[in-house]
Amino acid sequence: MSLRAKLSALRVRVEPMTIAGIDEPIHVKGLTGGERAVLVSKRFRMGEGGPPLSDGEIAALGICDASGVRIYQDTDAPELDLMPGEVLSAIALRIMQLSGLTAEATTDAAKK
Repeated sequence: MSLRAKLSALRVRVEPMTIAGIDEPIHVKGLTGGERAVLVSKRFRMGEGGPPLSDGEIAALGICDASGVRIYQDTDAPELDLMPGEVLSAIALRIMQLSGLTAEATTDAAKK
């Protein structure tokens, strides 16, 4: 298999996550390059005086089924923003960690 084929075969990591009050785990995933670009553009919007990025917007990008297929669309973020804050925050943080977008992940990547 060529290097190009190997790189093309890479997939984002999908992990189950237990949420209190739900009898089965949900799945969250790291973001693809394209999804990260969406997230970064929304963060840029904040710097331009636009509305802040919500945890619901992050969750919509990263909540998925067990095979990594998103189950929410960007337009579902307002619905997700109605979840209890501590739950939504935990989901958004895990998605950011899996995507290498936390301060810790950025520091680790710089060391490599």
